[in-house]
Amino acid sequence: MTLVSVLLVLAGSLFFYLCSSHQHWRQAPLGPRWRALGWLALALGLLGFCQVFSLLSAIFSWASLVMLTLPLVALSGLLRRAS
Repeated sequence: MTLVSVLLVLAGSLFFYLCSSHQHWRQAPLGPRWRALGWLALALGLLGFCQVFSLLSAIFSWASLVMLTLPLVALSGLLRRAS
């Protein structure tokens, strides 16, 4: 369950980033449906963490993972564009 939650948070962060007008992966950003899917994936990731950890540990783990993945997705887009 933890691996599924981590993958959901990663997918949610990726969808959320790709909907931004400042993303560097695509010519045009994704539509608002994908942003909603990103929020849904992030929420499901949090629910998955709540199944495995206590509530405070789940929120801390989820928030830490979101804070890690969002900048990494943005940085990988910049590195991809530079090469």
